[in-house]
Amino acid sequence: MEPISVPASDGWTWIKQGWGMFVKNPGMWIVLILVLIVIWVVASAIPYIGGLALALISPVLVGGLYLAIDTAERGGELELSKLFSCFQDREKLNPLLTLGAVTFGVALVVMLVAAVFIGSSVAALGLASGQPPHMGLGAGLGVTAFLAIGIILTLQIALSMGMMFGIPLVTLRGVEPIAALRSSFSGCLKNIPALLVFTLVGVGLTVVAIIPLGLGLLILLPLISCATYRAFNAIYPASGEMQPADPETA
Repeated sequence: MEPISVPASDGWTWIKQGWGMFVKNPGMWIVLILVLIVIWVVASAIPYIGGLALALISPVLVGGLYLAIDTAERGGELELSKLFSCFQDREKLNPLLTLGAVTFGVALVVMLVAAVFIGSSVAALGLASGQPPHMGLGAGLGVTAFLAIGIILTLQIALSMGMMFGIPLVTLRGVEPIAALRSSFSGCLKNIPALLVFTLVGVGLTVVAIIPLGLGLLILLPLISCATYRAFNAIYPASGEMQPADPETA
């Protein structure tokens, strides 16, 4: 699915629209987010397989969240059961699990890069043990660290760009997972100014949200989810779909 380019000011518009969606049913939004947080905490605490399970099912749960948002936006009820609806729909489940497998694969590569860097650093320091300090050794370790950090950041940014709209593309538009990742990456590249505004506002709101013992995240997370849904519909408008006339209240 081909993304379109939108103005930079849309980044702020999505935030306002997200807030407008949240205040329609704040209690239910907080319940949805609390359930997601509990699932993520419990899964991550499971030894050995917790990380793998979390990587695989996270896109499925987020896909359910987008279905809940979409249903509410179209006049339906915002229901907790929607959060798990993708597990019952094989046409959505398998592609979303594929996205989860991609996430896990990238995490493995990141761990491998980190392990190689740490291993090479330890080996170099071991060889230099008991010898006078050598400027070449320090410079070499610095270059290796720079390359490792660069690779890790590149992978993480690319994955984030692919997943940002990849999950709703699979869930709401029926796009195949790999095609969805490519399209999402392209959509992000086409809309860097708007997404930069969106990200900067999001970072500022996050700082404010964590001040009261992190309780503000219970409001911020659903707000950002709704705002991302709005960003998705703006960049990937459905055929014949009309955009809201009033971005603050629509």
